[in-house]
Amino acid sequence: MPPAFDNPPRPSREPNPRFEEFQRSLERDGIKYYSVKVEKRLDQAFPEIDDQIAYYEWRSSPLRERANRATVACPSPEEYMDRLKNTSYTDYEQVWWLKNVCWLPYRPVIIVGTSGGITYKVSICTRIQGRHVLNDTRKQMPDNIMGISDNVEPGLPRLTWRRRRNQNFSEESTESTESDDYNPNAFHIFHQIGSLMYYVGNFKANPEKAMRDEKNWAETGFAVVSDVTPGRARGVWLIFDFYPFDDTGERCHFPNDFDWGYLPELDKFGKPQSDGDQTEEDQFSVAKIADSLSDLGADYEFKFEHKLKHEPEFVRVVKSGEGHLLRQLVDRENASRVMS
Repeated sequence: MPPAFDNPPRPSREPNPRFEEFQRSLERDGIKYYSVKVEKRLDQAFPEIDDQIAYYEWRSSPLRERANRATVACPSPEEYMDRLKNTSYTDYEQVWWLKNVCWLPYRPVIIVGTSGGITYKVSICTRIQGRHVLNDTRKQMPDNIMGISDNVEPGLPRLTWRRRRNQNFSEESTESTESDDYNPNAFHIFHQIGSLMYYVGNFKANPEKAMRDEKNWAETGFAVVSDVTPGRARGVWLIFDFYPFDDTGERCHFPNDFDWGYLPELDKFGKPQSDGDQTEEDQFSVAKIADSLSDLGADYEFKFEHKLKHEPEFVRVVKSGEGHLLRQLVDRENASRVMS
């Protein structure tokens, strides 16, 4: 039987006529709250810095309320996996329960599996971010639900020494797919479970100690996601994050002079290393690793399928009147990657 889900009332902001009118003016002009245009409009409407700070606090108050609701006991790995498997991903509040787990001070540890003798886990968070979308009155799903356009190449990183020979990229469109393209058999919509991390050592020698050994888990640059295109979770995929945080805490495009899309491998001493002798065949931006969330675990060996070799495009997701999850169209006028 599927677990019961909390269904609290949706948080709302305190009434503030000045801020409400400013917000309506942005909406009338089709300006999203994360657009760089907001800062210019804000300077004009509220010259005093205290008023600007008050506006941002007012605007983010629903998120803070949701964060406060998330201060509950950390779910066990079993409970969390049960939620992932049984969530209806077209249900806004059920999806928010999963989002709230990202804000907990302690989160369940989920072992994803192994590949090449290296053990991986997922650190629960929302990692992949999307682009601007066209003015859309439909309600967006939370940003842990994202859409992928795998037939576009919005900006390939410069080729590295591993990729300078025999390149054959397809001449495909750089326009995002239409938002009315519901196809339950395709991989269009995903739920972000978290960041893929690998254990720098022999996990199987002492699994219990390794699970608590935070300092010996390292980032791979990939996110672990589940395919939720039909509204329920099915296959598990890895997606490379081309917009990680830099040293200043800002997101930036993955450095062009660095290799991307490689999982670590064991060196001659049996120790995982991130800069090994991988080949072009080992590189990918998106790949399926499991048919089901139920496959995951310490004894599961990744099965790589449907590898994508170029940088895909990610967009926000809305729910149609028929209850389907749909990708939004990218706003090409503001096509630079801006965080939502």
